Amino acid sequence: MNKELKKIYREDQKDRRNPLFKTDFSQFRKRDLLRKKKLDTLFRSCRIKTGEDYYHAALLYHHNLSTASSKRAVRLARVSIELGTKKALRLYAITIDRLLIKQGKKQKFGTQYRLIKGTWRLYSVDPKTTNTERALYNIPPLPHIRSVAYEDDTKNEIKR
Repeated sequence: MNKELKKIYREDQKDRRNPLFKTDFSQFRKRDLLRKKKLDTLFRSCRIKTGEDYYHAALLYHHNLSTASSKRAVRLARVSIELGTKKALRLYAITIDRLLIKQGKKQKFGTQYRLIKGTWRLYSVDPKTTNTERALYNIPPLPHIRSVAYEDDTKNEIKR
């Protein structure tokens, strides 16, 4: 794995474990943007090569707020899978869900939540996705996902 990418990834994960991350995201947003710039440089210099590299790059792009970064995260997770990185299967599902939400659609797998007035709620999930398909990407069945969600947003769904 690329050493510089590994360092960027570790910084990202350290930020996400910080208790302040959940209450004051703004201070971490700047660091996410700096990491994205470093990551863009690594890509331009063709230093992202292995399945692990693509996995970590996908996760870092996933943590940026733009739709373009989400699209790139999906593509990179798919490349990581193609290069044999099994843990990228779950990341691929997560990146797909985040992208769909950004596009104003229901998520496919049920991996994304939002905080509303102190309560975590599951974003609306497309009912066409089967639990068999979820299992292919190491995502638990929807009833389990809903049971661990603090509040299921299906009662408050916006019709799309």
